[in-house]
Amino acid sequence: GVRNNRHHLSIDELVALDEKDRRIPLRLVDASAQVTQGRQGRVPSNAVDGDLATRTHNNFGPGVRYGVEDHWMQFSFDPKLGFHLRKVRVHATHHAAKQRMKGVKLSLLLPSKGNALIAQKAIEF
Repeated sequence: GVRNNRHHLSIDELVALDEKDRRIPLRLVDASAQVTQGRQGRVPSNAVDGDLATRTHNNFGPGVRYGVEDHWMQFSFDPKLGFHLRKVRVHATHHAAKQRMKGVKLSLLLPSKGNALIAQKAIEF
C-alpha cells in the first residue's frame, strides 16, 4: 500500500543459497522504473553485490510521483552452474525497511516455461 509512507523498496542484500548453503551468484535482469533510477546511488545491483553496507532504494522525493508503480526487481542465476535453489535470504536493516516490506512477495519464476510461477512467499521479519 501507499499509506503511512510505506510505498518504498529498500534491500541491503538478497542472498540465494543452495542445498549446501553455498551462495548462488545472482545477476540483475530488470527492475521497475523508480527502482532502476534508485535514490542517491542505491540502485538494484546493490542487492546482489555481496556488500551489506550498500543497499537499494527506489527513487522518491520532489519531482517523483509517489505510489504510481509497483516496485520490483528481477534477478536470475545460471542453471548451468548446477546449483539447486533451496532458500533466499533478504537482508533489510534500514530502520523502516522491515515495516515497509510487510506483505511483499518473493516469487520464483521458471524462464524455460515462459516465466511460470513455481513458488511464492510473503516476506516476514
